[in-house]
Amino acid sequence: MSNREIVDMESISEKFVQIVNSPQWIALEKDFIKTNNVFILGNGGNLSVADHAAIDISRLTDKKAICPGSGIVATSIIGDTSFEMWFQKWTEYSLKHLDPEDVTILAFSCSTTGASSSSLLRALEWAADKGCHCHMVCAREKSHQPPSINFINQDVVYYHTSEVISTMMFYQLIHCAGFECPSILKKADLRSHGVKMMEDR
Repeated sequence: MSNREIVDMESISEKFVQIVNSPQWIALEKDFIKTNNVFILGNGGNLSVADHAAIDISRLTDKKAICPGSGIVATSIIGDTSFEMWFQKWTEYSLKHLDPEDVTILAFSCSTTGASSSSLLRALEWAADKGCHCHMVCAREKSHQPPSINFINQDVVYYHTSEVISTMMFYQLIHCAGFECPSILKKADLRSHGVKMMEDR
């Protein structure tokens, strides 16, 4: 067992601290705090991070957070448009009856080029033009960085490092907005208390 290797997480704690102290992150925090609606986007593993973020932000804060996490949603819109257009079209649908200035859009991206990256950038550029506050968390710095989008660079090598940091980041947003991140022991105590109350009735 002495030769067993541990997966390289690229000094994840230090990277996380650097990110959340950057001016780009502070800009995201400010927009997240002041807006009531949050759209979260991602491809592949980042779509699972985005879906997780949307439900926890909705559960734990006073904000409405949504993500196109359903395969039915994705394939329906892709069938009507294309892979590179579907996030933009979903954003158009989701913005109906909302004030764009009350919407923060956060995209998580590991890709540096190609259709995956283009699909996210296209949606954010379109939404920024409408007045939404648009941010992208990138595993690596992108060569194309439209000025209407705030880019937060994780500067990591591995997909797994990026996705774990991205999960940490959305919990930081919940925390910085003044809401409580869940405690496993506290929830267990509440459940036990609830069972005892039922037994005492």
